[in-house]
Amino acid sequence: MKPLHVTVILVFFILASCAIPEPPNQAALVYGISIYGNSSNAPNLVVADDDANAVRDLLNSQGFIVTTKINNEATKYAMLQDIMNLKGFQGQVIFYYSGHGFLDSNNTAYICPKDIWNDTNQNYDYSKLISASELFKTFRQADLKNVIVLLDSCFSGGFVNEGGTIDAVPPIFGPNEQPEGSIKYSFLLQALDPAYSAYCNYASYGLIIVISSGGSQEPVYESGGHGIFTYYFLQTPQYGDIDRDGVISTTEIYYYTAESIQRTWNRYYQDCYDIYTEQYADFHPHITGSPREYILFKR
Repeated sequence: MKPLHVTVILVFFILASCAIPEPPNQAALVYGISIYGNSSNAPNLVVADDDANAVRDLLNSQGFIVTTKINNEATKYAMLQDIMNLKGFQGQVIFYYSGHGFLDSNNTAYICPKDIWNDTNQNYDYSKLISASELFKTFRQADLKNVIVLLDSCFSGGFVNEGGTIDAVPPIFGPNEQPEGSIKYSFLLQALDPAYSAYCNYASYGLIIVISSGGSQEPVYESGGHGIFTYYFLQTPQYGDIDRDGVISTTEIYYYTAESIQRTWNRYYQDCYDIYTEQYADFHPHITGSPREYILFKR
């Protein structure tokens, strides 16, 4: 009986060593703002709150503990305090935002909590904007180690740090933009010299990965029931497993959303000129240049 006993033990250890480890504890902070004010002058959107509700449901189904704030609840204080309430949390944290973005005269990008609009004065309160530096500083103060930021907002590429890489996607994407906004490197070797220089100057950007819906100077759009970026993000657990290993990483989420937007929205709207933004309506997601990636979903 001894050989059988040994064989059983060996099989047990072999199977145990091949098992996919359980992901770490996962928390998510989800915000969506469609209603900024009650007057006709307020900069209201249509589906940003629907985006947040759908992302909340997706993350709940994937085992995340989700805090959600919609419309009036999504103030600057509440959003930053939610981050601090996770102080010391050692698992993964997703910060998802759908709403307006803002770009100032210095090309600094911001996200726009609900209270950036003052209904009483019928005007903007710019002190309520949240910049990338303020958002990331709050993550550091909360001692959060593994953060993924997902932004479905205009100019959100301003939250993306190139890190030790060269970002080949321009801040305003599209063949009709001036200067011409196509991807910079059609041939891989063209990127070697600038990529090497960037890597030499790279000093540990940190543990935050940002996936933005568009470039740092680029408006993004909503259509139908969702923002275009969020519509494809919601599909990633089903269709985003590019390497078929059963899990979906941040790189795969970026690839799937970017390729889907390029294949569908950009294909039809690259020649559509938006007179309000004075840009063409195509856009392209960006991702932080980081040596790490995170697994978010199981397929």
